[in-house]
Amino acid sequence: MKRIVLLVTVAMMIAAMVAVSGAALAQGRADVCVSIKGETKVDKGESTCTSDSTSKAVAVKDSEAFALIDSKATATNDSYASASINSKAAASNGSFASAFDNSEATATNDSTAFAFYNSKATASNDSYASASINSKATATNDSRAFADFNSEATATNDSTAGAFDNSEAAASNGSFAYAFNNSEATATNDSRAFADFNSKATASNGSYAAAYFNSEATATNDSRAFADFNSEAAASNGSFAAAYFNSEATATNDSYARASINSKATATNDSTAFAFSNSKATATNDSTARAFFGCTATAQNDEVVECSP
Repeated sequence: MKRIVLLVTVAMMIAAMVAVSGAALAQGRADVCVSIKGETKVDKGESTCTSDSTSKAVAVKDSEAFALIDSKATATNDSYASASINSKAAASNGSFASAFDNSEATATNDSTAFAFYNSKATASNDSYASASINSKATATNDSRAFADFNSEATATNDSTAGAFDNSEAAASNGSFAYAFNNSEATATNDSRAFADFNSKATASNGSYAAAYFNSEATATNDSRAFADFNSEAAASNGSFAAAYFNSEATATNDSYARASINSKATATNDSTAFAFSNSKATATNDSTARAFFGCTATAQNDEVVECSP
């Protein structure tokens, strides 16, 4: 009886070992496609690949890769990659990458990257990046980046950045930044920045900045800044600043400043300053200053001062 029990036990152990070995072999079964210079070198499993006489394509684990004209495409883990005309594309972990005409596209972890005409696009961690015409776009961690015509866009941590026509945009930590026509926009920490026509906008820590037509706007710490037509506006610490038509406005510490038509307004510490038409207004410490038509007004320590011709 003991001999029979022993034999049965050994048989069961052998059967279990065979089952485990079979499962391991099934799990390790190759799913690879390799095409080099138009010839398929390896073709096992569900993946597909195609190359011409000058290119290389590699696809692994339910992926597709296509390469043409001195290009290289690599796709792994349910991904798609295509490259043509001296380009390189790489996609992994449920991603899509496409590169065309001397470009490079890289997408990882459920991301999408497009690069066309001497450009580079990189997207990672559920992001989207698109670059075209001598541009560069980089998006990471649930972000989106768009760059076109000699521009660069960078977006990180649930942000969006767009740069077009010789411009640069950078957004991070839940922010938006767009730059057009030789401009620069930077937004950080839940902020918004927009710049157009040779302008620069910078916003940080829950702020908004917009600059247009050769202007500059800077907003920090829950502030708003607007600059238009050769003007400059700066707002910080819960303030608002707006400057228009060759003017300058600066507001700090819960203040408000507005300047228009060759004027300058400065407000600090819960103050308000207005300057209009070749005028200057300065207000400090809970004060209000208003200046109109070639006049200068200065108010401090709870004063209210207004001047006009």
